[in-house]
Amino acid sequence: MEILLGICLVQSRYGEDTAYGRRLGHTLTRLGCHVLEVDTSEELTPAGMKAALRCPQLIHGFHLVKSGFACQEIARRTRLPLVITCTGTDVFVDLQTPILNDGVRTVLSVADKIVVPFYGMLQYLREFLPEDSRYMVIPKGIKPAPPSDLPDLTVNPLPAHARVVLIPGAVLPVKNTLFAFQALEPLRERIPDLHLVVLGNHLDQEFGRLVTQAAEARPWVRLVPELSPGEMSRWYQRADVILNVSHAEGGSQCLLEAMSLGAPVLASDIPGNRAYITDEFANPGRGTGFLYSTSPSPEGYRRIHDQDDLANKLEFVLRQHEIRAAVAQRAGNWVKENLNPDLEAFLYLELYRSLTERR
Repeated sequence: MEILLGICLVQSRYGEDTAYGRRLGHTLTRLGCHVLEVDTSEELTPAGMKAALRCPQLIHGFHLVKSGFACQEIARRTRLPLVITCTGTDVFVDLQTPILNDGVRTVLSVADKIVVPFYGMLQYLREFLPEDSRYMVIPKGIKPAPPSDLPDLTVNPLPAHARVVLIPGAVLPVKNTLFAFQALEPLRERIPDLHLVVLGNHLDQEFGRLVTQAAEARPWVRLVPELSPGEMSRWYQRADVILNVSHAEGGSQCLLEAMSLGAPVLASDIPGNRAYITDEFANPGRGTGFLYSTSPSPEGYRRIHDQDDLANKLEFVLRQHEIRAAVAQRAGNWVKENLNPDLEAFLYLELYRSLTERR
């Protein structure tokens, strides 16, 4: 089967969709598909459009905006089936953004199938497209790289016995990085060896500048650019706690990779985290991670994060080694059992076949 896979191949506003799409493409290729990748980060050139129009049997775009706009045009010209995978920010942010709203609605209306990674996304989509028959849930597949050696942090080395809290992923307003600085600062009085490592590229220039300024004023914060997959995996294992303070997620690739490696996670209580984390505080002895409280905000997708709840729960997690280790082990087992990359690719392959056989 021949598939055109539309992926935004540059680091843009949101950083994980490229890895999501390319990983699926590689798995589909291993299963016998011929996958043509088309970069949707810029308007297709005539040569690029010509190559796309030669494709195949089906068009598949990742992200309603970053790939959906281009892929719907290719599908219109080729009259081929169109599959769109919603990755998170397109539903939780772009769908709520007036300037993008009409375009997103159009992509939803023309797609033959709309795939989401977890059921919690559907209630947001149904406000714009109530029709159930075009929705499908296919869980993300997670397979982290084998851990490799950590890089030498010679500029800002961590103390030998530092308690490391790690925030992995792109530095962006939606990721809410500055909130972590504010919430953890009072905790340093009770846990003086606490250090925060922010591991990811700055994909928003203005927000990145603010984060850099805030880190420079706090010697216990380290900013590390995104590393190789193997180095990222080693950081997940090195950290005492993996922290996610996002306003919106569709299932953070970094967070799920950390969980699969048996790392303890503490995350904001939002749909994209709650879909993958069973909160140990609410389900003692059955949790796969820890959640801290957030509440809706009048400012669109942004949430109001409870700073005291985050600090108190982080202190508990850091001090309760046995509970932390047991929850992390359950997390690793859960990801391996439920987020299988081969199953993900197989379900997509079955979806492709069902759409192409109708023609």
